[in-house]
Amino acid sequence: MTVREAGQLMAARAATWFGHPAAAAPDSREGLAAVHQVLAAVPLDRALEVLAERQGDPHPPTPGQIAAAATAPVRPPSWEEAWPLIQRACSRHGAADREGGLRSLPGPVAAWASHRWRALCTAPVEGTDGAFTVGRWRQEWREFRDDPAETRRVLTAADLPPAVGLDAIRRHAEEQLTAGSGS
Repeated sequence: MTVREAGQLMAARAATWFGHPAAAAPDSREGLAAVHQVLAAVPLDRALEVLAERQGDPHPPTPGQIAAAATAPVRPPSWEEAWPLIQRACSRHGAADREGGLRSLPGPVAAWASHRWRALCTAPVEGTDGAFTVGRWRQEWREFRDDPAETRRVLTAADLPPAVGLDAIRRHAEEQLTAGSGS
């Protein structure tokens, strides 16, 4: 992140928490330099995502909290958390609105669902056939979630709409692979 981008981020934070005393943007070059020092390694798009995620919080995040949240590895949710999200997205958007459905899902869930969207929305999930199908998806999800190489493969191959934030998801995949290799 450049100094200018750090200033833009602090302006966005001030606008999001308008009127909150802790949200004021730095009013000096020294203050902005201090903010930049904390956020220098954070990509602006990821820092803006953190602001959006924290938007409902009563207090604005500090630059340190933004940096920590932006660089923390995010593990995909469990199957028990992901499956209801997928079912809700299929119910609301249907098989025909793949882009809208994927946009409504968290990044890793959207990446996993991207190549099986139509099947996720149209396959039977009740009865014997449904139990078999859902069981197979559960196993595929666990492989995706627990194997860093599989996570990376799925996330980098996903064909997602731009609003899902594919760059952040691909960064996550690289972090997962690095963390999984022990380096």
